[in-house]
Order: sequence, then structure tokens, then C-alpha cells
Amino acid sequence: MFRGDVPPRDRGESGDDAISRHPGNPRPGRAARRPVCPGYPAVSDHRRDGALTGIDIRIANGLARRLGVKTEFVRTAKTTDALVQQAASGQVDIAISFISRTVTRSLQVRLSRPYVTEHVALALNRRAALQVGVKCPESRDDLASLARGNWKIGAQRGTTFESVLSDVELGDSMALFDDIGSMLAAVQSGTHIGGLAGEVALRYAMKVDPALRVKVEICTFGEQKDNIAVAIRPDAPNLKEILDIAFDNVAIQVDAHGVVQAETDWDF
Repeated sequence: MFRGDVPPRDRGESGDDAISRHPGNPRPGRAARRPVCPGYPAVSDHRRDGALTGIDIRIANGLARRLGVKTEFVRTAKTTDALVQQAASGQVDIAISFISRTVTRSLQVRLSRPYVTEHVALALNRRAALQVGVKCPESRDDLASLARGNWKIGAQRGTTFESVLSDVELGDSMALFDDIGSMLAAVQSGTHIGGLAGEVALRYAMKVDPALRVKVEICTFGEQKDNIAVAIRPDAPNLKEILDIAFDNVAIQVDAHGVVQAETDWDF
């Protein structure tokens, strides 16, 4: 996850030295390798001065400070699935980049307790939805009905939202994109009736480009939630416990609104 050192924790803090000596945990002073996927504003991104920013970057640096280690951000993964594989293979200690908790991923890595809970959401083209006569979907059947009439529904490749669309069995009506921006551009232009993503990504896009609201509506997808966690290499059970304790001690549980505002008023 990390390239670029951050200062080690203040040696005046107590307790972390004993914890970090447990087998399978980063040693004090060691650079803990943590991967992040590039280009997810509000979660992880570059500022104009080149520095990394976003809620996941702040969490990662906060965890490193508590463990008394330096960090090295590794930004080579192109998809979330590839990010999880880096942790599963031991290339990195933890992976943090808005990773959804799924059964499949839990078989590959250890997952922390959720630190963000968001709705699964759909960016819906308003005009196309009127033509089809469908409102915001509340079930998978509703989602499938949106694809009638040769309309396409998109998702970002290598994410849990690709899996959701695959389960709906849209066939040729399913379209995959390399990034959220390309998917939203397709929905806004009307070539696609909708795009499935996390509520955070869609609300942040609306914040950055308010003009999107003219043609695109955000629909939360029924009661389906997306729980976001840190992926931890499988041979480090103590590291998972440490992360969970750190999250509990600061009572970290952020919703979509909190993440979107995090770039200005949130710290860990």
C-alpha cells in the first residue's frame, strides 16, 4: 500500500511495543507494506503537491502510528480483487482501499471489522428510466427490468458490484468499466441506463460535478449494504485483532456522508 515513509509513533505512547512483538505483526521500525488502488477521490488519491490523501490514507497512517512502524504505500494493483491478492500472497501486510467484505475474500485474507457501511447504489439516467417506465430499483428483479429494451447497466471491473450484476444474470446487458468516471460518463450520455457502485463513490462524484444531477439520479439499492474493511495477510491473526481494537477504541464507524466530507473534517 505505501510508498513514502511516515513518522513512527510518538515513543511516549504505551502498549504498542508489546503488541507489535507478537508473531505475524510488523516489527517496530519496519516499513509496513500496504497497497491502495489509485484514483479513488475521498478514499485514496493524490493532492496537487503529489501527497496521498483520503480517508483510507488517514486510517493507514493512523494505524502505522499506533503500531510504531513506517509505511510504504504500494500502488500497483489495478482492481480491488488484485489488491486483495497482494495481501493474500503476503506481498503486503494489509490492503486498504474501500474493500468490500465478501465470503470469497474472507477465504483468501483476514478481514477487519467494518469501518464504513454504505448502501449499494445505482447511478440512473433519468430520461432513460422514464422511457422504460421504471423508478429506482428496490430488488434484483427491478434491476433486471431496467435492462429491457437493449439498455446496458455498468459496474467497475474487479469489484463486488460486478459480482452483484453477474448474479442478476443480465447477459449482454452487463457492461464493465475500468473506473467509476468512465461508467458515469456512459450513464450521463445515455448510452447506459445505469451504473452500479457504492454510495460513497457516486455521492462524491455528484459533489465534484453537480451538473451530473441534471441527468443522473442516485438510487440506493433496496436495503443491501456494502461493508468496508481492511484486508490483512492470512498469516497475521494478531494484526487483525490489533486493527479491530484500534477501530473500537476510536469508535470508528463512518457512513457515506462522513466519507464524502472526510477530505476536510475527519482524522484518525
